[in-house]
Amino acid sequence: MSTLRAMLRPSRRTSSLTLVTGVAALVAGLFDLGAAHAQAMKPGRTLVPSPEDAPEGPHAVYIIDDTLEAVGDVSNIIFLNRCVGGCTITGTENRSDARTNESSIPMPGSGTFNVAEFAYTNEDWDELVACVQKVYAPYDVVVTDVDPGQSVIHHEAIVAGISANIGWPPDVLGVGTVAGDCSPYDNGISFSFANAHASMQDLCHTVAQESAHTYGLDHELECSDPRTYLEGCGPKFFRNLNAVCGEFSARPCRCSGAQNSHVSLNAVFGPNPTPLPAPTASVVSPSDGATVTSGFSVFVQATHDRGFSAAELWINGYRWAVTTEDDFTKTSGTYTLATPPSVPDGIMDLEVRVYDDLHTVYGSAELTVTKGAPCTSAASCSEGQQCEEGRCFWDPPTAELGAACEYDEFCLSGECRDDGSGAICTQACITGTANACPTGLECTAAAGTSTGYCFLPGEDGGCCSAGDRGVAGRFAIAGLVVAFVLGGGRRRRRVAA
Repeated sequence: MSTLRAMLRPSRRTSSLTLVTGVAALVAGLFDLGAAHAQAMKPGRTLVPSPEDAPEGPHAVYIIDDTLEAVGDVSNIIFLNRCVGGCTITGTENRSDARTNESSIPMPGSGTFNVAEFAYTNEDWDELVACVQKVYAPYDVVVTDVDPGQSVIHHEAIVAGISANIGWPPDVLGVGTVAGDCSPYDNGISFSFANAHASMQDLCHTVAQESAHTYGLDHELECSDPRTYLEGCGPKFFRNLNAVCGEFSARPCRCSGAQNSHVSLNAVFGPNPTPLPAPTASVVSPSDGATVTSGFSVFVQATHDRGFSAAELWINGYRWAVTTEDDFTKTSGTYTLATPPSVPDGIMDLEVRVYDDLHTVYGSAELTVTKGAPCTSAASCSEGQQCEEGRCFWDPPTAELGAACEYDEFCLSGECRDDGSGAICTQACITGTANACPTGLECTAAAGTSTGYCFLPGEDGGCCSAGDRGVAGRFAIAGLVVAFVLGGGRRRRRVAA
C-alpha cells in the first residue's frame, strides 16, 4: 500500500448524477463547460444546475438520462472490472450496454476510449472486492470480478483508470447514470477511477456510490452512507435511515422528499437469504449473580462493523428499557442502560440486545441478578405480573388493538389507555392522516393538538388518559442514555419508547 499512500488524492468526488469540479478549474478553462452541456444535451438528457447555496469552491451539475428504460426484475449481478491490459469502451450517443462495453458516458460521445488497468496490487484488488461485497451484503446481490459474458444481463462497474481516459475533467473520481424517473435498469455501466484514489476503502465507497445510481439512488447528506460526498465517518454502508439528499447542502431528492438507500435496494433485490453477522455484546457490569439496588444500570460493550442503532434491556422476558440512537462512526462502544425504579424486587434474568441500523439481527448477552428479596407472591410484583421461583414476570402480550385491557403489558402495542369510556389497547396516531388507525378505530386527540391515540368512534371521553404506569412514562423515568466511549461518537437522536 506504499504506492497508495504516496499518491495525491483528488479533492472532489463526483458521479454521472453529479459532476463536481473546482471553480478555479472553471476559470482556468480546465473544465470545458461546453463539453458538459454537449454531454448533457444528448437525446433524452437534461442538465440541472447545482443548489445555489453550495459552498465556495465546488461547482456541481446533475446529468439525468430519460432514455434509460426501467425493467421489472433487475439483474442482481455486479461485475467489478479491473480492466486487465486496459478496457476498450465504445462511446455512444444514447445507448449503454455492459455486455458489449458501450456507454454514453464518455465525452465526446462517439469513438473508442481506453481505460487504463487497475494500477495496484492483487492484494489491493482483493481488499476492494471484499469491501464492495460487504457493502452490498444485506441484499440478494452477487458482486464478482469474473465477467459474466455477453449473454448474461448484469451491471458493470469499471474500477480502473482515471477520468481523462474517457474525456472527463481531472478531478472526477466516478461517473454513473441515473434514470430520469429514478427507476432501476439493466446492463448499466459505471466508472470508478481507481488510479485516482488514495485508499481501497475510499475506492470501495465510490464503487458503491456509482453502481447504485443504476438502481435509482440519489446523493445523500448522510456521512455514514456511500451515497454521500461527506468524509471522515469510517466505513460506509447503505443505511436504513430516511436521509435528506444533497452534496454539500440539503436539497430535495430527485424522485422523493427523502431517501432510504437500504429500503430502496431491498425493494430492488430483496434481502440476502443468509442472515448477516449480528453485533457482539458483553455485559461489563453488573456481574452474573450480583445483588443490585433500585435504579441500577447495566453497562454493555458492543462491537459491529456497521455501528449501532439501538440497545434494549429485557428483564424476565419483558423489555423494560430501550434506547435508539444512531452512531455509525464507531465499530465499538459502550451502552449504559438505567433501569426504572418501578422494576419490582426479585430475581432478574437480564438480557441485553444490541442492534445495527437494519434491525434484522441482534447481538445479546444474558446474566442473572437479584434486587431486594425474591418474590413469594404476585402481591409484591407489578400489576398483571405473576411470581414464580422468586421472579416477577408478565405473560407474553396477546391483546390486539381495540381489545379491553387493564395494563400496558397486556397489549401487543404496549399501550393501554382510557378515553373515558373504558381502557383499550391502542397506538399513537396523527389526526387527518390516511390510515392513521386500523379499521374500526379513529384517531382522537385533545383540542388544539394533532397527536392522539386510536379509540373506538363515537365516544365522548377526553383524550387521552394513561394507566398508572404507561410505557412511555416508565421509559421516560428510566432516563436512558447511550454513550460511545471510544472517540466520543456523534449523538443524532434519542427516543424513549
